[in-house]
Amino acid sequence: MDWIGFGYAAAIFFGGFLGYKRRGSVMSLIAGFVFGGLSALGAYNISNDPKNILVSLIASGVLSVIMGMRYKKSGKLMPAGIISGLRSESLQNMTGELLLKHQSAFEQQHICKA
Repeated sequence: MDWIGFGYAAAIFFGGFLGYKRRGSVMSLIAGFVFGGLSALGAYNISNDPKNILVSLIASGVLSVIMGMRYKKSGKLMPAGIISGLRSESLQNMTGELLLKHQSAFEQQHICKA
């Protein structure tokens, strides 16, 4: 189970709701539900097949870019800098794990043939 992915999705949902509640931002609410839903779907996919990171990777990448640009423009750490940093770290972990799995499978194929 990808508990970190599900936790991140819940944080995105909650952040969108807070943006709406505090500032009346309908865009925050919509973005929170869209990216939170995509992140939850990505976590579900990873839970079923650890190699199936496409949805999570795309949602994470797009959200990281958007929030990174918002952080650069505003200079405020909350929420843009935090979300961008958290997801960038998660992206690194996902791609690192995937690369290690592929490297291990590649090594096993060549060791068995030798």
